[in-house]
Amino acid sequence: FNENSACVKKAQDLVFSANSDIEAVSLVYDFMINNITYDTAKAESKPAAKPVTVKKAATKPVAVKKAAAKPVTVKKAAAKPTKAKTTTKKK
Repeated sequence: FNENSACVKKAQDLVFSANSDIEAVSLVYDFMINNITYDTAKAESKPAAKPVTVKKAATKPVAVKKAAAKPVTVKKAAAKPTKAKTTTKKK
C-alpha cells in the first residue's frame, strides 16, 4: 500500500473530519460494517483446496494441505492505574 492506493485514498477521505484517532477508527469501522459484505455464495461455489504434493529428498512424496490463514487477535492494552490529585481550599 502507498498514498496512491485506492484503499488509502478512501481511508483519507473517511477520516478527514475526525478530531481524534478513536473517531477516525470509528469512521472507518462504520464504513466497513455498512458497505463491505462477504460474498458467501462465491466462497461456497469454489472447490475446496486440493492437497499439494511435496517431494522430500530420497523419500516418498508427502501430501500437504494448504494452511488456512491464522486469525489475528488484538489485545486491549491494560490501563495503567493513575493517582488522582485533588486539592481543597481552606476557608
